[in-house]
Amino acid sequence: MENKHQHSNDASAGSDDQHPAGPGLGRRVGKVGLAIINPFSDLAVIYRTGIKPLGVKMGVLHEQVARLRALRKNTSSESLTWAQAVACTGQSVEQLQAGFRRLRRIWWLLMVGISPVAVFLLLNILITASSLPVQTLLRAIAVDAALVTLAMLSVAKVLNNDYRLWQLASRRVSIEEQGTFQDYAAEHRIWRQVVTPFTLY
Repeated sequence: MENKHQHSNDASAGSDDQHPAGPGLGRRVGKVGLAIINPFSDLAVIYRTGIKPLGVKMGVLHEQVARLRALRKNTSSESLTWAQAVACTGQSVEQLQAGFRRLRRIWWLLMVGISPVAVFLLLNILITASSLPVQTLLRAIAVDAALVTLAMLSVAKVLNNDYRLWQLASRRVSIEEQGTFQDYAAEHRIWRQVVTPFTLY
C-alpha cells in the first residue's frame, strides 16, 4: 500500500515536472487586462480630442443661429434705425465695412480650406470603413465631424458678414427700414454670395 501511494506521488510529481506553471502567466493576464481596458482609454481620448471640442463648436453655431433668429424677431419699438446703429458702434461706415470685409475674408478662406478636406475624409471613411479597425474608424469619424462643424460655422460667419455689409450699403437695419435678415434673404441669393470670393458690398 505504501509503495502504491509513493508511486502515485511520484507520478503526480512527474506530471508537474512535465507541465510546470509558466513564468509568464502574470504577464499574459496583464496583457488581457490591458486589452480590455485599452479601448475605453481610446474612447476617452476620442472624447477629449474630438467629441468635446465638437460640442463646443456646435454650441457656438447654435448661438450664432439663435442670434440671427432673434434679429429677425425684433419688434419695431426695440430696433434701431440705421443711423442709430452706426452711431452706437463708435466707428465710421468705412471702418465698419473694412472690418466686416476682413472678417469675411478670413472665414471664407477657412470655409474653402476645410470643406474639401471634410468631404475627402468622409469619402475615404465610406470606402474603407469595412477594412479599418474600429478604433481608427471612430477617430476618423470624430475628426471628420469636427471638420464638418467648423465648416458649417465658417459658412454661418460668412453669411453673417455678408448680411452686415448689405445693411451698411443699403442703409437699412430696422424692421421699418426693411433691413432684417428675412428682407436680405428675400432680395438676394445668399448662398451664391457665400461661395463668391469677393463680396458685392
